[in-house]
Amino acid sequence: MTAGTYTIRVNKELMFFEPITVKIAPNTPQLPDIVTAGFSVCGQISISRLPEGMKQQGRYKVTLTHQDQGKASSKTIESDPQGAFCFQAKPGDYSVQVSLPEAEVKASLALQPQALEVSLVDHPLTDVLFTQFMASVSEKSLLSSYDDLSVTLQPVSRQGERRAMALSDSSDTLSFSFDSVLPGKYKVSISREEWCWKHKSVEVEVLDSDVLGVEFRH
Repeated sequence: MTAGTYTIRVNKELMFFEPITVKIAPNTPQLPDIVTAGFSVCGQISISRLPEGMKQQGRYKVTLTHQDQGKASSKTIESDPQGAFCFQAKPGDYSVQVSLPEAEVKASLALQPQALEVSLVDHPLTDVLFTQFMASVSEKSLLSSYDDLSVTLQPVSRQGERRAMALSDSSDTLSFSFDSVLPGKYKVSISREEWCWKHKSVEVEVLDSDVLGVEFRH
């Protein structure tokens, strides 16, 4: 190298570096160490079942928030149509959140977790994952010993499909479980209305966890 002023730029996938300006002279033949300025924080938003009547939006706003000495700074980007997103950030502790449009929240779309805490230390993060929240509505203590019974799950607070399930016999009890249930209010009812039940139907609300303890007492 001839004497003079040079700018060094380093490129590597999922890492980023600040340009370094150095002066090279016969008495300073040494280049400075090159240190990473930050890394990528990448992830995916996975939605497996759209609520009835809702079109796939694909792009969602994702916010990365950094807590530094009590002060919070954040930046927001938009995911690609497939739900992938990528930030560039300096080492530190961060919170990642996805914002859903109000219309999609009303249509019973929800993600888990609500916020994800990550620590960026010395390598990129590529496995930040938000998945669609869907619950299970079940009970295993139905007091009856008759066959040919079924339970129906029907949305109350929105439009949606009505789902029916035959009860499975387990010793002296009958059990049922509806999986992949979107958030919202539901009416659970049992067939054979001519029989005497303590409650012929029950209203339940799916918020952020499975619903257990739905019981029909014959």
